[in-house]
Amino acid sequence: MKQDLVLKYFAEICNIPHTSGNEGEIREYLLRELKDVGVETYVDSVGNIYGKKSGKNKTGILYQAHIDMVGSKTPDSKHNFLKDPIEIQCIDNKIIKANKTTLGADNGIGVAYILAFATDEETKDFEFELLLTVEEETTTIGAAMLQEGFFTSKYLINLDSEEEWAITIGSASSNNVIVDIPMIRKKMSLKKYIFKIYDGISGHSGATIHEKRANCIVETFNILFEMYKKFKFNIVNVKAGEVANAIPGSCEVIISFENDIEEFKKESNEIFNQFKQAYEEYEPNLKLAIDEIDNYELDDFDDDSTKNLINFIVAANNGMNTYSFKQNMTTSSTNIGKIFVLENVVTLIWLNRSSYKYFDKKLANKLVALTQIANVKATVGEHYLPGLTPMLNNPLANFIVNIANTKFNKEMKIMSIHAGLEFGYIVDKYPKMIPVSIGPNIFEVHTPNEYAEIDSIKYIYELLKEVMKKI
Repeated sequence: MKQDLVLKYFAEICNIPHTSGNEGEIREYLLRELKDVGVETYVDSVGNIYGKKSGKNKTGILYQAHIDMVGSKTPDSKHNFLKDPIEIQCIDNKIIKANKTTLGADNGIGVAYILAFATDEETKDFEFELLLTVEEETTTIGAAMLQEGFFTSKYLINLDSEEEWAITIGSASSNNVIVDIPMIRKKMSLKKYIFKIYDGISGHSGATIHEKRANCIVETFNILFEMYKKFKFNIVNVKAGEVANAIPGSCEVIISFENDIEEFKKESNEIFNQFKQAYEEYEPNLKLAIDEIDNYELDDFDDDSTKNLINFIVAANNGMNTYSFKQNMTTSSTNIGKIFVLENVVTLIWLNRSSYKYFDKKLANKLVALTQIANVKATVGEHYLPGLTPMLNNPLANFIVNIANTKFNKEMKIMSIHAGLEFGYIVDKYPKMIPVSIGPNIFEVHTPNEYAEIDSIKYIYELLKEVMKKI
């Protein structure tokens, strides 16, 4: 079947490591594949691929996807994203997932669609343009550095959406805030323990931020805040999260302890059970472990450093901030997605999202104000993705809805989302383009639980081919 072209290309993409910043090999593969079918390509200074496929039937369409993926894995996975292929698992011929890692269907399926359009016998006579960008999941430098004057298309179809029933015409901005907290260490020669909350389901920090999912960084430190009221302990190290745009599903803190650890464990578990009950709707598998560690070499953070770190994380903003009942969506949120220690500095990374410029500033201001109170350093805006105000009467979206209904008997909804899409950057450079975003059903993106529906992948491919033929 022709649809199998997409799955063939996706499997080949999964065989090539391609997390953000590690896109050289996947880029060379894509250039070879496109050259083999006569697509004219150009690579810019940051590594984006621009392409034009000739054909007697002109579509006026630019297809766009990003070639990088989020690299997230389970704590017990030995996967090396810099060199290991993604291990695809097909379950009951219905879904594809990976073995203890992200699948990379976001946005590997979109890239596979473009390769299939370029090689499918049914579309060989159709002219279209293509854009494959780099580092969407981290710096968005590919879209940010997009060159003007190359594309002439009237329509832009971004292939980075994850619900087959939705046509997206607007998106949220996203902006990193990085906080560095200097710490003072001292040698205390106390027993060391790992305090770890794990097996949270994680999730996309935009699409699932309104759900009752546990941010394990926030909740770990909230429990430690309670314990610090009664017990004397010091933090030694902390690690959680791999990417800022995912809700962290685990957090581990190394502590030193001088009192009765059994009483500490008992009271910690009592609070943890209250926490589990509060999150039982979405988090059935959360666990707490408190285990002694032998021969741990790092010295402790002193009393003030420990207390300040706990207070800062508990006080900082996190989660959904504002919601629009008219649009039925979150309109601003913040997520602390990553925390790590380098020598004597604890670094925390938040990702703020917003549908409105005012909330962009407000969310960043709240964190910056807190850092000024705590007298620590904040860096704002190292990762910024502009939002896109929706074109409410979008003719391309209406056209696709009509084809989905008449040809495939499928209902589709036109909507905006609380997540970042690169078409905001593209329309900024090419303001006359009419943009939409579309994609198959992909679930739990940015997490090791990510999976995609095979029938949905095939349906969206057939729908997009029909759009190409009739536009």
